[in-house]
Amino acid sequence: MSGFGRKGLTQGDAMPASRGAFGNRINEHDQLRKANRNAAKGLANDEAMMAKRAAFLAQERERSERQGQPTQRGISDYSESYRPAPPRAGVDRPLWLAYVIWLFIGQLSIHRFYLGATSSAWKQLGLFFGSIVMAFIFPPLGALGLIAWMIWIIADLFLMPGLHRKLCQPEISPIFS
Repeated sequence: MSGFGRKGLTQGDAMPASRGAFGNRINEHDQLRKANRNAAKGLANDEAMMAKRAAFLAQERERSERQGQPTQRGISDYSESYRPAPPRAGVDRPLWLAYVIWLFIGQLSIHRFYLGATSSAWKQLGLFFGSIVMAFIFPPLGALGLIAWMIWIIADLFLMPGLHRKLCQPEISPIFS
């Protein structure tokens, strides 16, 4: 197990510790951290410290690559190569046509396919046909499924404007994807 503060130790080695003023154990890492904190107060912009830091980070990346561990990239590394995706042009489909489709063949969820909600359209179809099959096997469960399907179809009257808005608005690419 390797980690920060265990530099130069092999797996299984314990960090050397000493006794503090009140008898509690203080390891060398804590002592170095205190010394570095005190030194950093007066040397905030010290170029030598920055060079040591850069060398340390390069050494750590090299070590992790040698051990086959994936290197973790920081947000600044990603920002150098970030190219935003071009905005998607919105699809222009009339909402009234979705309502006409719902009115005549809404049982087959074609209105959801038309509005781009294909995964929920397949789920709605699965609920419909699964409930019909279940009605032959265990009628109460089939009836319950058909009632749930009917409620979903009726709820689509109110859900269609949101599906239409989601389909027709251009996609805004996220900053951090």
